Amino acid sequence: MNQSFILSDGTKVHYYQTDKFKTLTIRLIFKDYLVKEDYMKRWILSSMLSKSNKKYPEENEFSRYLHELYSMNFSTYFTSSNSSTSFFGIS
Repeated sequence: MNQSFILSDGTKVHYYQTDKFKTLTIRLIFKDYLVKEDYMKRWILSSMLSKSNKKYPEENEFSRYLHELYSMNFSTYFTSSNSSTSFFGIS
């Protein structure tokens, strides 16, 4: 069963249900126009989000904690295409 709906103004939610996998994936994708001055800032932010946080300042501490919670993983990525849009996602 696939569903799509708008959560709030400009926020789309796509839901795909399948029996093929036992894994739950939640992916947040932020899409915006690519501005040359912001490219490096967005890349650094995406990298920093997966490395540490206030409660777990070291990457291995954060990874260990997430693994203890049902073998959870956290990753970020940053890509750009057509030199006019950029994507930043957390999955």
